[in-house]
Amino acid sequence: FSPKSKKGKNIYFTAKNIKDGKIQLDDITLISDEEHEVIYSRCDVKKGDILFTKDGTVGEVAINTLEDEFSLLSSVAVLKINNKYCLTQYVYQWLRSSIFQDIIKKRLTGTAVSRLTLEKINKLPISFPPLSEQSKITSILTTVDKLIENTKKQINQTKSLKKSLMQDLLSGSKRVNI
Repeated sequence: FSPKSKKGKNIYFTAKNIKDGKIQLDDITLISDEEHEVIYSRCDVKKGDILFTKDGTVGEVAINTLEDEFSLLSSVAVLKINNKYCLTQYVYQWLRSSIFQDIIKKRLTGTAVSRLTLEKINKLPISFPPLSEQSKITSILTTVDKLIENTKKQINQTKSLKKSLMQDLLSGSKRVNI
C-alpha cells in the first residue's frame, strides 16, 4: 500500500528511486514510524539485497548499499541472495544484461502500467556458471561500469565548461582575437 503520511523520519522508496544501477536519494519520501513498521515487517531490506523494479519502469536494478532501514512500495521487489552457488554482484549484472531485459519484456503484463508479478520473477531464468567464472565476469563488468561512470563525469564536466564558455563568449564578457 501507499503510505498516507508524507511526514516522518523513515525513508520510503518507490521504483523512481532505482535507476541506472543505483539507489537515487535525491527525491525520497519520508513516512511515519507506524507505517514504516508495517511495511518493513513484511519486507525487511538489508544491505546487500538486490532491488528490482517490477511495476512501471520494469527491470531497473540496484544493490542496497545503505545501512539504515527503509520501506519499499510494492513496485520494487527485493531479491535476497542466500545461495552458496551464486554471487550477488553476478546476479546484479545478469539482471542488468540485455539478455535478461529481453526475457522480462516478453513476460510483462498490463496496458497502462507495465508489471511483472513476483510469481513471474521467481520463474525467471538465471544462468549460473561456476563461482570462479562468476567472479571473473563480475570483475570485468564492474571495471567497465566504472569506466562508463568516469566517462559520464567527464562528459558532464565538459558540458559545464561549454556552458560557461558560451555565457562568457556570447555575452561579450570575454573577447576573442581575430
